[in-house]
Amino acid sequence: MSRWLLGSGLLALVFFASVPTAEAAIILWGQGDSITKIKETSPETKKRLVMMSRIIRARSGKVIPTDYKIGYKYSYFSLFFMNMWTWKGSFVLYRKRRYISLTPKRAK
Repeated sequence: MSRWLLGSGLLALVFFASVPTAEAAIILWGQGDSITKIKETSPETKKRLVMMSRIIRARSGKVIPTDYKIGYKYSYFSLFFMNMWTWKGSFVLYRKRRYISLTPKRAK
């Protein structure tokens, strides 16, 4: 058993040592959209959301959630899981992946 391990280890060493380093390089990159949480909504905003939810439920029967947060939505490009470049940023009121754009003044 130990001879088999020693032999396979030597074989692997010879194989990987003969591979040029330029071919073995792996680059991890990504791009997409992300929302970063800034803060919870203020009590005043929560009251407004609850009122709007009640009005919509009374008119259409749909239940509207009220657990929204204030965040910053942006597009990004990343290398090795680190954002290298971001663009198209805006403040949003969001819940999971759904969002509504806000002005910076309304986000405060």
